[in-house]
Amino acid sequence: MRLADYALTRLPADGVPFWDYCLDADAPQYRDSSAAAVMAAGLCDLADHVERRAVKGHYHTVADQILRSLADEYSLLDHPTAEGLLRHGAEWVREGLSDTMLPYGDYFYIEALARRHGL
Repeated sequence: MRLADYALTRLPADGVPFWDYCLDADAPQYRDSSAAAVMAAGLCDLADHVERRAVKGHYHTVADQILRSLADEYSLLDHPTAEGLLRHGAEWVREGLSDTMLPYGDYFYIEALARRHGL
């Protein structure tokens, strides 16, 4: 819970984190949809193990916000030639590569959606 709460305090308004939670001001400011998908899946799992209703509800609310942002702004479902589900995954940012589709982002996106719908 402490790790989740730490990460939540560093999320931008739409719930999709930057590629690093402790960026310097001059670092590239790429968003990371795969990190958001991992966080949403983790929050859903964590909420299932929390007994306090308010905390459980908070984690579900944030997971829902992240999933909504991913669906609205990062989804590739309307692109018939896309080779993945989410755009703007951040990988190898320090080497100049980023903004890509990442299979683990897609996996955790599906995982989070399934968990949120009770599967």
